[in-house]
Amino acid sequence: MIDYLIQKFVRNYEDTQSFATRRSYGNLSSAVGLFINLFLFSTKLIIGLLTNSIAIMADAINNLSDCFSIVIMVLSFSMSTKPADEKHPYGHSRLEYIFSSLITILVIYIGIKLVVASFKKIIHPEVITFNIYSLVVLIIAIVAKFWLSKFYHKISKKIDSDLLMATSVDSRSDCISTSIVLISVVVFKLTSLNIDAYIGLLGGLIIIKNGYEMITDTVDKLLGTGASAKFEREITDFITSYDGIYGAHDLRVHDYGPGHIFITADVQVDSSEEFIKLHSLVDQIERDLIEKKGVYSTIHMDPLAVNNPKVQNLHEIVEKIIKDVNEDWILNDFRICPKKEGDEMIFDIRVDIDEKMDDKEIVDIVKNKILSQVTDYKPIIAIARGYQRRNFY
Repeated sequence: MIDYLIQKFVRNYEDTQSFATRRSYGNLSSAVGLFINLFLFSTKLIIGLLTNSIAIMADAINNLSDCFSIVIMVLSFSMSTKPADEKHPYGHSRLEYIFSSLITILVIYIGIKLVVASFKKIIHPEVITFNIYSLVVLIIAIVAKFWLSKFYHKISKKIDSDLLMATSVDSRSDCISTSIVLISVVVFKLTSLNIDAYIGLLGGLIIIKNGYEMITDTVDKLLGTGASAKFEREITDFITSYDGIYGAHDLRVHDYGPGHIFITADVQVDSSEEFIKLHSLVDQIERDLIEKKGVYSTIHMDPLAVNNPKVQNLHEIVEKIIKDVNEDWILNDFRICPKKEGDEMIFDIRVDIDEKMDDKEIVDIVKNKILSQVTDYKPIIAIARGYQRRNFY
């Protein structure tokens, strides 16, 4: 059913990097969500009026308020897919993160409200009333909200949308809270045991937990996070698949929202190769990253003495020294620079961002070990922690 709706109403549905396609997915999601919530609202309102049930009519109003989330969704896809302009050269895609935070706040609010109501019922228990109409409405609402949650979740995965993921969590929260009512009613009918408040408390805590995880994930993206291991491996493997590239490192990811991912990376190339040829190769990689991965890139070339046994031998010596000190440290950008006052051996050591030793201490240890074995070169060392490279020592 979900795949049918996507293929029927989303033009070029496989081109998820296109802003037009993302907007179409957003319009479809909004239309489906609006239809289901209005259907639940009208159904509950009619049955509530016929049975004179305040609870069912209140639940109907809750479904009407869910349409507010859909308004947020429409605004988000409309504004976040606007093209870049002079004031916002990296586009407006991060607006989706802000709008998804609003929906997540609503989810947390629902959870808190359910926890408070459950505490009140624990202190002042209420008799659960059983009504066949209420039972039917609850089952319809659970099925509809469960399907809607799956619908939002599937599309969020297709287009990498935090907003739709948050909306999926919102629908799942409604499903949980309604299921709690249904379970309580059935258990009370069968056993006369009133567990409504306790299950409600558990459900509220689950909803708050889901909302908290969603909002922290969104805040992390707004603050800026490093590349995931999977993404880093995928991009590194792509870059190093080209002939003439001997390695890639220092991958940095700048996430300006869906469809606006920028990366920078260092690649190792043969220092004896013609510069024009290497420049053309790197240009080709940058173009292919846009076309095949949807990623904008800037690639820096590091010269590597591929055919120089002396430099290769020095590289191996220094790498072994570094690994002997700490096997997790990585040697990068190794090169020999001839100078009148004495040749220099220049390189970076990449350490964990939480490394307890300070930069000067690391440099002193490595430099002393190098000078005990190699005396013809002056070591010039930079320490890289995470994405930051310090001064050379």
